[in-house]
Amino acid sequence: TSSARSLYVSGGTTVNAVNNMFTCNGNTAAVEFNPVTNVNFYFNAVYNDYNAGSMCVRDVTTTSGASIYQDNIFYKANGGTALYVDKKTLTSNYNDFYLPNGGTYTNQIDLAQSGASLYAWQTVSGKDADSIGVNPVFTDVATGNLHVSADSGCNGRGTPAGGYTTDYDNGARDGVNPDIGADEVTGNAAMSGAYGFSDVSLAVSALMG
Repeated sequence: TSSARSLYVSGGTTVNAVNNMFTCNGNTAAVEFNPVTNVNFYFNAVYNDYNAGSMCVRDVTTTSGASIYQDNIFYKANGGTALYVDKKTLTSNYNDFYLPNGGTYTNQIDLAQSGASLYAWQTVSGKDADSIGVNPVFTDVATGNLHVSADSGCNGRGTPAGGYTTDYDNGARDGVNPDIGADEVTGNAAMSGAYGFSDVSLAVSALMG
């Protein structure tokens, strides 16, 4: 687990972040896009156990843009915010929001929409109708190993997204009901050992505008 952001992108038109494991325990956000116009965030697992002023993902732009968050795990321990978005058209669904110590599930600041529970966020925003709020049961957050267990409630709760058919370990994803997060459990043996920042594969492409 890193005290720095796992990913920070400053500037760009479109960023695609797919099949990653992001951890942080000492910064404002585990992942930050600031400013980026459009973000496509699919099949990621994000864990942040820093204080109540921090968040899993911070996604802002200076003018306007569009972001899609689908099939991701947002685990925000010790309060705080799972997903913070500003000045964006937001599409969000089939995610797992797990905030065991309370906090804000999603804060779409420009629309003054936020939720202190998944139900509250769904009600005020009309988004994340198929999202869940369960413990993903990560293998070892201390080492950044965000593979999930075979009995995780995230298994089979996703939906195909962006044409991506493989997971973090290059294992095949279910074509109808893939697992939420970076790891597709079915047919894959979870990798063992320690995972630091240098081991994380960032499947990110930034098209600079």
